[in-house]
Formats: sequence, structure tokens, C-alpha cells
Amino acid sequence: GSLDREKLKKLASELWESRGKSIVVGHGSRALQVVVNLLNSNLENDGKTIDGVANVLPYSVSNKGLAALQAELDASQVDVLILHRVNPVYFLPQGQAFGAAMKKAKLVVSVTDRIDETANFADVVLSENHYLESWGDARPNASTYSLQQPTIAPLFDTRGFQDILIGWVRGGVKATGLLTQVAGNPKGSNYDYVKENWKQTLFPSFGKGQSFIDFWELTLQKGVLESKAGSAHERAFKVGSLKVAKDEVSKLKSVSLGKTKKGPAVEGSGVVLGLYFKASVGDGRSSNNAWLQEMPDPITTVTWDNHLNIGPTHASELGLETNDVVVLKSDQGQVEVPVKVQPGIAKGAATLALGYGRTSAGKVGNGVGANAYRFAHFDGESGFGFDGAIVSITKTGKKYQLAETQGHHRIMGRPILNEISYDEFKKNPNASMETEPAVKMDKVPTLWTEPVDYSKSPYRWMLAVDLSSCTGCGACVVACQAENNTPVVGRDRIRQSREMHWMRIDRYYSGDESNPTVAFQPMMCQHCENAPCETVCPVVATSHSDEGLNQMTYSRCVGTRYCQNNCPYKTRRFNFFDHWKDYKDTMNMVWNPDVTVRSRGIMEKCTFCVQRINEAKGKAKDNKTKVKDGDLKTACQQTCPTDAIIFGNVNDKESAIHDWINNPRAFRSMEVLNTRPAVHYLTKVRNADGEGAEGGKEHGHS
Repeated sequence: GSLDREKLKKLASELWESRGKSIVVGHGSRALQVVVNLLNSNLENDGKTIDGVANVLPYSVSNKGLAALQAELDASQVDVLILHRVNPVYFLPQGQAFGAAMKKAKLVVSVTDRIDETANFADVVLSENHYLESWGDARPNASTYSLQQPTIAPLFDTRGFQDILIGWVRGGVKATGLLTQVAGNPKGSNYDYVKENWKQTLFPSFGKGQSFIDFWELTLQKGVLESKAGSAHERAFKVGSLKVAKDEVSKLKSVSLGKTKKGPAVEGSGVVLGLYFKASVGDGRSSNNAWLQEMPDPITTVTWDNHLNIGPTHASELGLETNDVVVLKSDQGQVEVPVKVQPGIAKGAATLALGYGRTSAGKVGNGVGANAYRFAHFDGESGFGFDGAIVSITKTGKKYQLAETQGHHRIMGRPILNEISYDEFKKNPNASMETEPAVKMDKVPTLWTEPVDYSKSPYRWMLAVDLSSCTGCGACVVACQAENNTPVVGRDRIRQSREMHWMRIDRYYSGDESNPTVAFQPMMCQHCENAPCETVCPVVATSHSDEGLNQMTYSRCVGTRYCQNNCPYKTRRFNFFDHWKDYKDTMNMVWNPDVTVRSRGIMEKCTFCVQRINEAKGKAKDNKTKVKDGDLKTACQQTCPTDAIIFGNVNDKESAIHDWINNPRAFRSMEVLNTRPAVHYLTKVRNADGEGAEGGKEHGHS
């Protein structure tokens, strides 16, 4: 319509005005990537905001090589095949065919940490060290070299891959150069190889004025060696790629999208399937990590399973609801998956996460979800394609309850988070979105007496989150779980709303459900000054410290759960079961020894990583000083990839947290309740017109 054209004209104008300092990005088909590259080229962004040349290392392998290998295997032309940490039987669309071809090699050796789907087809499986048990090095880009140091001795009878190679050479396998030299020493190891290689290759260029020992030990301390990157320069756009884009679009246009057939089994045919990687398990290599399996997806908030995401309008036409089980079928195969009705999915399209459906991942990862790689396509020329498969959807009549951690998805006018447009922010940095009542209040009526006078304490701990920086990735959730010995409870407990994460990422929609705006808000214990939980505990198991912490005394807790009922933020967790008793052998090594392992019947929640606070205070006491800004970070702050979280002592006027909570954008969630949280949020400023900003009326009344 005309409105869309006007928006498009305005966007084009803004991009043109920002040429040379803007960037266009896109995720999806090759056709889309071609268009993105063309736009960036025309906007003069290449060589400025985009560096596609100077610091990139070319791959030493190619898709053609993988296709050629399978052809050689099929022709029985391979004598020995060595596989190292690869799992083609799982991730190739025709993985079983590759496995059958492997059987035609005279000897197949798999070097891996588990007998995975591919190792099942091997003649010999060699157990490899974990990377935290091994020496090594890496070159992530052209100007950066990194050293990998072991942090723990091998727990089992395993060896590193490089040490295995050295052993083979020592046993008679022919090799040349430094590898032969190291293997010639009966005690030579990969450590010796890495060290000598750095001495011969990097030390002459980067170690001038130093002895090699000084150069080596200094690099070990830093972990990284950086050289000066070459200057970026503009690339010429490859006009021939437009034909590839045109052909792909023509192919999609030839398919009739969104057609339905009425009948006993509701069917949708001609649906375009998009495959994606979840932020948790990724491509499937992390499938056996229970922390990651239980991490809520940033958008769907579903844990443990993958699911077919389909838009509300299309789902309604097909008679589909969340938790309906459907058969997804294409020319390449079929899978049975549950449905998630997901706002933001276009009609005629659906998405499904890769990385699931493992059969040989381990106790945790086996049998979780369905393998979506069979809907990908691979060839030796263009490699892997994860979009564009045409599938049909057939309803089975069965139900499968997905384990979701969030049941309500809109703010509905409640004073939870603040979001404004950039235009509004420029006019008034203190602006609040239109909620009833307002998010920010100058004075909150109260029956409480004045809170503790923190001016008498050297410390007053507070935390702040910049909502404009938070991407909702969930890294902080897993970091908190690892740091604080929070148990994994499993799919069934989450279905009962008994998840144990001490912090969560709340995700809210606003606007049209077919194309909603999304806002993320990390939510942990708010450490309220007027804490509702403290007034109702009959045994004073939860109390307030003179440093602003809401404390839990586990030995006092009798599990009444009054505090959980009285918490408006719903951030307290009750440990219904002794989950830790299921941990055996080396699994018990996962626990952080600085944090108490809680037994059943105990209420628990975020402590602002009090163990780290006490450690920092102890070090400061030894040095006869106070904890300085930056001396400690909470686990969530340390892990946040966008530095959206700041923690510190607000009594230190020079601290970052002091600046953040005095920022005009700072507000406290549900401030009208007068709980006086220690957690502050910085208003999300969205690059949108004032009238159409989702932080305004649409959040309040949608």
C-alpha cells in the first residue's frame, strides 16, 4: 500500500544520508544475501563499515572437497579415512548415505569424545581430550593468534588429537618437518610442538628485543598475540551473482504458497520452510549439555525441544494450535514435530530449529526433538542451504506439551518496562511510556518507615541493565546457573512451572501479532529495600543487609513459600526435589565450591553473587583498602556479550553503577508498588517514529 511505499522511501532516504557509515544486514536465502551486498556496495559501506577483505582468513577446505570425498568413498577409492570431531552422518541431509559410503573404506578411524552418529560407522574410535585438557593454538582471523592452555589434567584415559598424530609418527607413520622432530623425542608432546612452532614462525616477527622465553611466557599470560590488521578496502560487487538471486526467486515464485486442503487431516501444502540454529544447542554439538537444553529460547521461551514455528494467521487457517503434533514432509523426508504458534512468522512460511534429533549424543541429548537437517540441501558448488525447502504440514491429532517458561506475552499497560522512540527521547530523556500508572514516579505513597540509612555503610550494592543493549541471548541465564549451582530440573518440571533459573529473560510483544515488536527484560531478584518477601517469612529466613542485599539463610527456611507468593517479580524459586543427588562420578565436579548446594524444601534466588562480593571484600581487607569499582563482576555481568549489565557499589560516586542509576533513562520495574528495587533498568530507546513507537500506547493497550 501507499503507507508501505512511504515507509520505504523514508528508509531509503535515511540510508542514503548515512552512506559510508551505515550497514545493511540480512539473514536468509542466497538471493537475500546478494541484495544485501548490492545495497551495501551502492551505499559505499564496503571498506568502511564492512571489512570483507583485510582480516579474513580463507577456508582451507571446500564444499567441493566434501562432495568429492563421498564420491571417492562410494567408488571404494579410500584406504584410510580419519574423522576428527566431525559428524557428517548427523548433519548431512543424506547422512545415512554418507555412513554407508564410509563402510566402503578399508579403515575408518574416528577421533572424538563420544561414540556419536558418525563414530558408529567407524572401525576404530579413539578417545580425545576435552579442549580444557589440551594444549593448542588458533588463528581466528588474519591478525590474531591465540594460545590454548589446559586448565585441568585429563580426567580419563584420553589424549589430544595432536598427541595422537605424534604417536602415529613415532610408531612409523611417515611425516616431515617439525612433527618428525617432536616425535623423535620419546617424551615429545603437542606442548613441545606448539612451543617450537611459535619459536620458528611467530617469534622472529613479534618477539624483537626479547628472549624467546620472555616472549612465550608473556604471550601465555595474555593468551592472545595481535598483529596490525591490514586496512580494509572496497570490494567490487559481483554482478553475476544477480543471476543466482533471480533464479532462486523464480523458483520460489513457481510454488503456490499457503494453500490448504480441507479434510479429516488438516493439511497445508507448499509451505516454505526456514531452518535456523537456536541460541542454546546451536548445530547440535551442544545437545548433551543439560544447561543449554534447559535454557529458554530467547523468542519462544521453549526449552528442551525443537518445534515447527508457524504464524498465527496461517495456523488459524490450518486449524493448528500450540502443542499440536504434525507431520512435516518434503521430497527429502519427513519428521513428526509439535507446533508453536509464533508471532512474526509470515503466512506461507514456517521455521524449524536444527541441532535436535540426536541419537548418539549422550544421556541428555539423545531423543530430544527431531532432526531437521534432512530438509537442508547440500551440493559441492554452493554448499549448505537452510532455506527454501517446500514442505507439507499434516495434523496427526496428537498433542505434545512444549516446556515453555513464559505464559503471558504482552505488558497490557502494566508498569513493567519502559520503551520510547528515539524522537521522544530527544525531546525528553525522562519520558515514560504510556502505562497506567506511569513507570517513573516522583513520589510513591507509602506506609513504610524510611529504609535503612546506607550512608553509614561503605557499600551499597546495586545492579543496572541497559534494555537498549540487551539482545535477549540468554548467556546470563546459563552463567548464573553455572555460577550458583542451580539444578537442571528437566522438561516435565518446567511444564509444571517449576523451573529453577535464578534469572530469566522476559520477552514482550507489542503491535500486530503478524509482525510484532519485541522487547527483552532480564529479571532477577530485585533486592528490594521494602522487600515484600521479608515481611511474610515466619522464620526470618530472608532478611535485608546493611549493604542493600536481600539475603537468604538456607538453614532457617522451612519452605512455607509465603515469600514466593508475596514477590511481585516472581523471581524466587522453591527446590521441590534433591536434583543434585542424581549427579554421579565426575558430574559432581560441576558444582561451584564457593556456593552452597541446596537440598529440597529450600527457597532460593539471586544473591547478587554474594560469594564474589565476599571474595572481593576479603582481598580488599588483606590490602587494607576498599573494594574498588571493577574489582568484581557478577556472573551475568561478566558473561553479557553486549555489556548490558553493570553491578557495583553505588556509594562510590565514581563508580559506573552510580552513573547508570542517575541516568535520565533509569527506572525501576513496577516502581508504583514502592518495593524500592536495587535493580534499575535503562529505558529501551527504539529507532522508530514517535507515533509508531511500540513503547507507547501499543504496549499499554495491545
